[in-house]
Amino acid sequence: MARDNKKSNEVRKVKLVKLIIAIILLAGAQLVLIMGLDLAMGTKVTNSFKHVFNTFAIMEPAESILLVIFAFILLLQIYVSFRNRKKRKKMS
Repeated sequence: MARDNKKSNEVRKVKLVKLIIAIILLAGAQLVLIMGLDLAMGTKVTNSFKHVFNTFAIMEPAESILLVIFAFILLLQIYVSFRNRKKRKKMS
């Protein structure tokens, strides 16, 4: 039994490390893509860095409103999910 728990903990750690590495690689690829597109459009390197690390500065008002709406929908889904989980635990 102890050996099975140890193996499952090791598997969880490996999966977590793989997930973290994947997230870092995807984020890095997106940053490189944004920098490359900005440079290809002819912006200065300093402006490209500003766009990469402060994406909200270059957003249009309509885009900002959509971002807020999508964030609200995401938070609403999380709330409903937790509420449903509590109801299921109460019933069982």
